[in-house]
Amino acid sequence: MFKKRFDELQKNFSGFEKIKKFKLLPKEFTIDAGELTATLKIKRKVIYKKYKEIIDSMYGEKMRIKRKSDLYKNNDIFIFKDHLSDPV
Repeated sequence: MFKKRFDELQKNFSGFEKIKKFKLLPKEFTIDAGELTATLKIKRKVIYKKYKEIIDSMYGEKMRIKRKSDLYKNNDIFIFKDHLSDPV
């Protein structure tokens, strides 16, 4: 369902602009859970540690974070299940 909608929305995008992989997560990232800073920036190392199995299933075991940007390379995103009532 989401893949089809992403494809429709991205039909005029260049390849490097398109979302290629995504996973639905059970909840949004929060400050209380230690996933966001006080200024709402993502704590990438915390996210990677907490969601390692999900991330590795997307990229394979060889994927390791070398730079902050590596967590979201290839235009992949995460969608939170809390937002499913309003389809993308």
